[in-house]
Amino acid sequence: MPRYWKFGLASWLLLLLIGCGPYTLKPDQSVATPTVKLLKMGTDYVALMDQRYRLYFDIYNPNPFALPVESFNYHIMINGELFGRGITDGGFTIPPHESVRVSGNIIGKDLEWALPFIPEDKGQMGNFDWELYGGFIFIGQPQVLPYVSLGHLAASRPVLN
Repeated sequence: MPRYWKFGLASWLLLLLIGCGPYTLKPDQSVATPTVKLLKMGTDYVALMDQRYRLYFDIYNPNPFALPVESFNYHIMINGELFGRGITDGGFTIPPHESVRVSGNIIGKDLEWALPFIPEDKGQMGNFDWELYGGFIFIGQPQVLPYVSLGHLAASRPVLN
C-alpha cells in the first residue's frame, strides 16, 4: 500500500508542474495587436524639478488565445508633444477576447509645461488629446509587437472659467 500512494503523489505533482507552467507563445505564432486605451492619468508626485504621473490603461486582446505579456512599454504624447515614457514593472496575461487594466508610471515634463493639466486637488488629469505608442514583448516571442493608439481624455470635473 505505501508504494501506491508514493506513485500517486509523484504523478499528481508531475501533472501539477506540467499544467501550471508559464504560458508562452510559439516563436512563429501570429498575434493580432492588442488595443490600448488610456483610461485616466493622475499625479503621483509633483515638485519643481521632478514630476511623476500614474497612467491607467485598458488593454484588449482580440486573439482567440491568451497573451502572456512579459513587458509593455509606452510613450505618451499630449496635444502633439512628447510628455513621457515608461514600462510596466512586471508581466501580466490578457485572456482571449477580454480586457485587463494595468497601470504604470512616467517621469513627465517640467512643472511649467504640465500645470494646465494638473487640477488643484492633485486628482485626475484631463481635457487633452493623447497618443500612445510603444510595444508589447510576449513570453516566447523574441520580437516586439508595436502599437499606436489615439484618443481624448475629458476632465473628471467641470472646468470653471
